[in-house]
Amino acid sequence: MLEPLSSEKGWELLCRKAFGSDGCCPPNLTELSELVVGKCGGLPLAIAAIGGLLSRKNKIVSKWRNMLDSLGSKLSSDSHLSDCNRDLSKGYYDLPHHLQSCLLYFGAFPKGCEIRFGKLIRLWIAEGFVQRNNDLPSEHVAEEYLKELINRSLVQVSMRKASGQVGSCIVHDLIYEIIHRKTKGM
Repeated sequence: MLEPLSSEKGWELLCRKAFGSDGCCPPNLTELSELVVGKCGGLPLAIAAIGGLLSRKNKIVSKWRNMLDSLGSKLSSDSHLSDCNRDLSKGYYDLPHHLQSCLLYFGAFPKGCEIRFGKLIRLWIAEGFVQRNNDLPSEHVAEEYLKELINRSLVQVSMRKASGQVGSCIVHDLIYEIIHRKTKGM
């Protein structure tokens, strides 16, 4: 299982892509650069793509703020981010149908919302997304679904219980944008 980049590694990657080989972030763009790294949720592809896009922008706070605010719409319209969007969308299209439904269900929650594990699997079961398995309880099957989405880096664990079990989860902002676009067309 690939882990998302740490904040430090994500910062280094963004600075290399956005500011060139010296990777030195101007002080006036530090806060916005940190927001970009956070918005990418540790996804190297997303950080590199957005860093490349920002490298072509003037190093002016208002320009960067506008770009950050319109990032969701730019995923489909900007040619530099279209490859990132296509690659992130592949993660969705490579899923079996029952997991596609589970992933799309994250669109029912607000962007950036942490969702408690127990609540999520009960909702999936109630919606009929969990396929019956005579050998296993539905809750166990739903837990396996969530583990698969986490293993594919489409869902991120935001909190673990002391037992190591997932306590709550969240989808990356860029994955959320893809989910939101897919659910709008339904």
